Amino acid sequence: MSLEGRIFENELMRAAMDTARIGLCVIAADGRILVLGGDVEAKLGVPQGILVGQHFRHLLATSGLVLRAGADLLSLDASEISVEARLSRQDGSMAILMFQARTLAHGAEDRYRVLTIIDITDFGITRDRFLDLRRQLDALNSAVVISDAKRPDMPIVYVNKRFEQMT
Repeated sequence: MSLEGRIFENELMRAAMDTARIGLCVIAADGRILVLGGDVEAKLGVPQGILVGQHFRHLLATSGLVLRAGADLLSLDASEISVEARLSRQDGSMAILMFQARTLAHGAEDRYRVLTIIDITDFGITRDRFLDLRRQLDALNSAVVISDAKRPDMPIVYVNKRFEQMT
């Protein structure tokens, strides 16, 4: 592919990330941030241009991210992972970000951690919140049935253990 073709392909990828509102972060084996794409800095509420070249710890310290169970999120040895994180915005509101990460190897020595970042604050219930709710409903001594009122015939989408025992 020609240089012009690669530049155009790069522009297409950036436009796709911007349109989908997906942030991209590539971290080298030594922990330095090599590439930021999309609106990562805006999502994290950090000034533009200060993260590239910095160690990923700078990203965590600068943004104030609170990772829920993300110890392996930035580890090159970890498998593909998806983690939710909470972020206190400057205006006092909370954001919920979904990080997805995987390691990419280029040859025997070069390894990189590739992260995508999506703001899921307005997506409704998240996976972690659903699991918390499910644990709470299972702990109740009452039967619980949840149906999807937005679908025809309102199908049952969840029953807790007590409901199963009673029926």
